[in-house]
Amino acid sequence: MTAAGDDDDERLAVLHDLAILDTPAEPAYDDIARLASASCGSRIAAVNFVDRHRHWTKAICGVPGGQGASVAVERSLCAATVATDGGLLTVPDMLTDARWRAHPDVTGGARLRFYAGAAIVVARQPIAVVCVFGDEPRPITEADEDALAVLAR
Repeated sequence: MTAAGDDDDERLAVLHDLAILDTPAEPAYDDIARLASASCGSRIAAVNFVDRHRHWTKAICGVPGGQGASVAVERSLCAATVATDGGLLTVPDMLTDARWRAHPDVTGGARLRFYAGAAIVVARQPIAVVCVFGDEPRPITEADEDALAVLAR
């Protein structure tokens, strides 16, 4: 995902008005990540804010020291989620999905295999994502999708 003209400018204005990027951990966001992990049965869950050039991790469980990490927007599954109509992206097996099988986090050290994320929308703009992911393929159920959508609200 890269800048998408006026729509992305509006989205970024909402994000920047929140002044949340590069802030310390907060219990409310940590709780959202923990609830996503428990609700979806995934060891790893995160809340990532999507800026113009990176996604930034506000909260994460299952990856010690992951809070505050950044991922280039070109590699970000969360950026792809924000750009998705409906704000939901699910990939049960990234290795068998043509869109993602060559992704560096699938073929490289992270060895990601599944991902599910729901956009957090503020002022009608998708600015962040609550997501779960892991290194084993797995079905993503309607209950998983519902849980992520509820937590993203």
